[in-house]
Amino acid sequence: MAEASAPPDLSTYQYDPCCPLPTGRAARDHVISKGPCRPRDHIFPVDKRNLSWYEKFDWLEYSVSLDKAFCFVCRVCNAQVSLRSEPTFIKTGFSNWKKVENLSKHEKSDCHKHSLQAYRHWKSQKPVDHQMSEEAERQESYRQQNILDLMSSSIESRFDKHNAPVLKGLGYLGPSRLASPEAWENISLAVQWFQSDLDVDALESEIFSLQTSLLLTNVNKKAKSEKRKASFDDLFKVLQTEPECYGNVIKLMKITLTLPLTSTSAERAFSKLKLIKSRLRSTMKQERLESLTLMSVEADILEQLDLEELVEKFVDMAPRKMDLV
Repeated sequence: MAEASAPPDLSTYQYDPCCPLPTGRAARDHVISKGPCRPRDHIFPVDKRNLSWYEKFDWLEYSVSLDKAFCFVCRVCNAQVSLRSEPTFIKTGFSNWKKVENLSKHEKSDCHKHSLQAYRHWKSQKPVDHQMSEEAERQESYRQQNILDLMSSSIESRFDKHNAPVLKGLGYLGPSRLASPEAWENISLAVQWFQSDLDVDALESEIFSLQTSLLLTNVNKKAKSEKRKASFDDLFKVLQTEPECYGNVIKLMKITLTLPLTSTSAERAFSKLKLIKSRLRSTMKQERLESLTLMSVEADILEQLDLEELVEKFVDMAPRKMDLV
């Protein structure tokens, strides 16, 4: 964008990086169009500054009144478009002349890159609102990419070479895969992690018995008649009617159902804890705290309960009954 004639309200304006930009659109554009403030006839203090930095960093500008350096593109564009900022190069000024490498670090920062993009848009004479909209979309895309990278990293850490065989083995407890010949071979790999909770020999017998039973066949047939695939939950509900025959299988399926794939549930509990145990409830006992936390975390299940039925059950469980009427 070519430099425009100075608006009348800039007659007393001081072109120095330490001065805030004017608020008017025309005045602000005029100041930006002048580019970085680079006094070349100024006598710098000895062994501190070097004019060659102007050529190396085309965004660098210098404030004579403060004896500090600033980033031109960040100073004029950062407040409008960037989520991150570096006050040293925008407001306070850079004066640590012994660490010139900080200039290169700033040039590689996200703050500087976003501001430089916005400045290039301004030079192409696009409206400010259009520039801000494009930069907001660009930053949103950048955040989404970071989230995807974080999710990918989390999945890789949770399903690494040690965890994957366990999860794969537990997956064979599903009705559609349990009947396969390699089911026990994969399940046995997962069972190694829970030997203290299970009778492995009895579990193996139960698995082979279940594979040849009509119970598993009926579960798959029922799901097929309903035009769907038999689920883990279908088999689990049926097995609960035969606890004497399939006690270890039921226990292993309960372990599978309680294995969290993410830390979301635990984090949710800690978030709720801050709301429940406030300063007004600081004397609450542990049992009541655990009950209230469980009710808060599992609010969706709580809303489905029949309160009248709960009251009746509570009355039936009371050790003493007294007719008040």
